[in-house]
Amino acid sequence: MMLSKKLLASLCALLIVLVAVQVNGDDRHGKSCARKAKSAWLDLVIVIELTPATLEQHSALMGNLLSDLSQFNIAANGDHTTRVALVTYNTTATVAHAFTDTQNLAAIKSSFDAAVAASKGYTGQTASIAAGLKKAYDVITQSGSNRIPGVVLFAATYDNKGTDNPIEAALTIKGDMINLATVTFEAANGVVSPDIAKLASDGLALDSAKQNPGDFAYAVATLNCVCSPGWTRLIINSSSERFYSDCFFAQDTQVLPAFINCGTGAGLVTVNTPERLEFITDTVIPDGMQNPKFFSIGLTRTDASASWQWFTTDNTNLQWTTFPLFSSSPLPTDVVGYMHNDYGFHWELKSDDSYTNSRPYICQKAACDTNNICDRQGNFRAAKPKL
Repeated sequence: MMLSKKLLASLCALLIVLVAVQVNGDDRHGKSCARKAKSAWLDLVIVIELTPATLEQHSALMGNLLSDLSQFNIAANGDHTTRVALVTYNTTATVAHAFTDTQNLAAIKSSFDAAVAASKGYTGQTASIAAGLKKAYDVITQSGSNRIPGVVLFAATYDNKGTDNPIEAALTIKGDMINLATVTFEAANGVVSPDIAKLASDGLALDSAKQNPGDFAYAVATLNCVCSPGWTRLIINSSSERFYSDCFFAQDTQVLPAFINCGTGAGLVTVNTPERLEFITDTVIPDGMQNPKFFSIGLTRTDASASWQWFTTDNTNLQWTTFPLFSSSPLPTDVVGYMHNDYGFHWELKSDDSYTNSRPYICQKAACDTNNICDRQGNFRAAKPKL
């Protein structure tokens, strides 16, 4: 049987996802996360349905998947390497290849072939996605690893009957800050289940009927693009680049701007576009502040004769231009900017001397990515990582 066009589309899309070629997504809103597959530091669990509905497509699926995985540095140890585990399932799930097994493509293929051979006696028409996802979650949580984890589910049939609810299993994974991607492919009877895609993390569902995976390719390619726990990564849905490298943390403590310390490599937030300001006021502030009327931002100048500059995590020169506009002309002694909620949802830019008025503030720092890998706690990997 020839591989279906929809499965081919899925596999081609996954190739784009896993190759993760570095794309310059920088725009006026900020810098994009680095997304180089060879530089990734991941624990990737591949979950594959093994039922009569998918049996005749297994060889093609694994062949293409191995080609995709060849773009990574598959290895058990070292920075910028990726470990792969393989979970197969029908009514029950089995770890076909563990993180502790030999980490190379030949070993992964051998494990998959053995799992396929063992499943040929199964003649049922249903499969428990929940069992597969639960097993994947166990593999990650029991590994004791600090690598960034991710799960990719390949499924053709969807069954939510009985006690095993795939939605609950997916929520458990995502609730533990583990990204879940889904690849829905056509079953032997030509049916494609739309419910499988609903299990995915935001932006990580691949529609196998479409040739262009769009945001999904970027999302899976940037599994290493993460913020420290408690920090919020910038997402601007109106932009083609959804994975910016800026992370924010709202601090509801009143502090004079002159004495604010956001930590090494961090500084006060940049709000140089309407979209960034909207994200801050709609997403970051509600999560960390109690209806503030003011907050300090990363707009400064050295004296009255100097130009206003925005804070940047890479120390590049980013001058204030026309957004936001000052509500009134800064005094000669003013050296810092801040935002004021003057009415409703409207915020205006004001300034002072940094020593007069205490305010809450929002910090900004760079996200981890494949150029600057972090562990699950958001710590940059300056030392040899724990597996």
